[in-house]
Amino acid sequence: AQAGRLRRRPVLVLHSEGDRFVPSADARERARALGAECWMTDSPGHIGSFRADPGAYTERVLGFFRGHLLAAQGADAAALRPGRFD
Repeated sequence: AQAGRLRRRPVLVLHSEGDRFVPSADARERARALGAECWMTDSPGHIGSFRADPGAYTERVLGFFRGHLLAAQGADAAALRPGRFD
């Protein structure tokens, strides 16, 4: 029921293929149910996506923010760059 409230909002589901605790099928199903973007990383362990490739993770997440959140507000996408958090 709570997931339905997110249906029309931008959602990015990130998941590690090597997660032993949460099956990849669960992440895919959640993304499908939400109409969300799903990024499956070829990384080991639970929450392993960032550790496996911090650069790719950062670019993917920031790209999501740029494409959905900042654009929706008419903000300058250059304001959100890797390494700039002030």
